[in-house]
Amino acid sequence: MIYFLNKQWVILTLAFVLALLAGDFAKYIKPAVMPVVMAVMVLSASSFNPSDLLPLSRSIRFGAAGFFWNYVLLSGVVLVVSTLLVTDPDLRAGFVMVALSPPGVAIVPFTFLMGGRIIQGVVGTFGAFVGSIAAAPLIAAWLIGSGSVGSGKMVVLLIQAVIIPFIAARILMRSKTFNRMLTYRGTMINWGMFLITFTSVGLNSSTFYEHPRLVLDAVAVSIISIFGTAFIVEIISKKAGLNREKRIPLMLLSTIKNGGFAVVAAMAIAGERASVSAAVFSGFTAIFLVYLSARDKWKPF
Repeated sequence: MIYFLNKQWVILTLAFVLALLAGDFAKYIKPAVMPVVMAVMVLSASSFNPSDLLPLSRSIRFGAAGFFWNYVLLSGVVLVVSTLLVTDPDLRAGFVMVALSPPGVAIVPFTFLMGGRIIQGVVGTFGAFVGSIAAAPLIAAWLIGSGSVGSGKMVVLLIQAVIIPFIAARILMRSKTFNRMLTYRGTMINWGMFLITFTSVGLNSSTFYEHPRLVLDAVAVSIISIFGTAFIVEIISKKAGLNREKRIPLMLLSTIKNGGFAVVAAMAIAGERASVSAAVFSGFTAIFLVYLSARDKWKPF
């Protein structure tokens, strides 16, 4: 039973179902989400050595690739598909916020859990974060006439969710106690992702019940954007001769956006109705991760 409850697909499915059934509890957990995210990132970051960043030319290549997969490819697909399928202007504005959002912090821990090339996921996420800070305000001004999409929040999130955890990981690696804790790293990451997924879906659970028509349109866009893009990326990467370790971070970078940021940005800029898009997209990101964990043989712990 304990082994079963530690399986990633079980944990994510449980988080998603409980969030829909008891989403009201998510508001009590919300204050703990960022500390949990940071803890998960520290544990994930402890799995690679800074020397892996060398040669610098490779890191620059990984960072640029991360920006392309997450901010050019995925954002482009979201914008095109939502334009073709969505007629409601508020819902469409919400998908613009999804497209402009930085990559999700779940990319790094899931790259580790799935046995992917961690340095590729880390540097790719960092590159997409940095690129989004510069690109988001410009694209927002072009698409919806707003020059402020919260780039300051992106900088804060980048510092909290990426930079601080990686510095902390290097410091903590000197501790024998921390190194002993790494024996249970997979379990701690799994249940950290449970809390993150439960909170993300739970905070927006009412959306799934109160706006059925809007949800159906948002569901169609989310499925095509997430699952469709992942399918295309997997085919392309296989044809390019990339092994599974290298394909995993590419698939995650091309499918995961920061749902929390998207919801906040949608509500602040386009209104509460627009946040339906971000809430549904976030929910289907969780479903996609459940799908991946059930389909692939994940790294055992």
